[in-house]
Amino acid sequence: MSTQVESVQKESLGNVLDSSRVIGTERYSSAMAYRNHNVVGRLAQKCGMSLIEAEQCFEDTKQFLYLCDVLPGSYCPTKTIDEGWHAFILFTKDYALFCQNYLGRFIHHIPTTSVSEVDTGRPARTLKAAVLLFGIENLSPNWIFQSENGSEHVLMPQMVLGDDWDEVLDMIGPCGDSCGCNASCRGD
Repeated sequence: MSTQVESVQKESLGNVLDSSRVIGTERYSSAMAYRNHNVVGRLAQKCGMSLIEAEQCFEDTKQFLYLCDVLPGSYCPTKTIDEGWHAFILFTKDYALFCQNYLGRFIHHIPTTSVSEVDTGRPARTLKAAVLLFGIENLSPNWIFQSENGSEHVLMPQMVLGDDWDEVLDMIGPCGDSCGCNASCRGD
């Protein structure tokens, strides 16, 4: 199964990007300034992350949610960012308030229900959108999609700068798990 987010914004990708990157905008800055020590603590405890890694994971999770809100399309998180999203969702009131106050709408976590719904192009679209929106220099290693066994970087931000996507997309297959963030995901 694959996790997906359907963005329902009416604004076109071109219109969003013509305003140059969002890094300096008040809306983005406010969302990124949001802190939640409970989510960070849960990531550290349940996922075996250091506090620094958990903080970075939460920062990347907020970036991903912001991307899903402002860009039309369907996106998926990497395994690490999906762990951050799952941890955030468990604090339902905090997550709902974050969505309402910083994004203006609730971002649903929608796992697909069958392999036929898997869109293997979604990881590439997600990274391309992230690079265009935030700039490659503002993406941490948590934005790297890994191979099925996790040993190699199948899709990373630097790869979206080139045009050779076919080989990369062939390497990313359906996840087949409930979490479904990408081919490396085999458990929650």
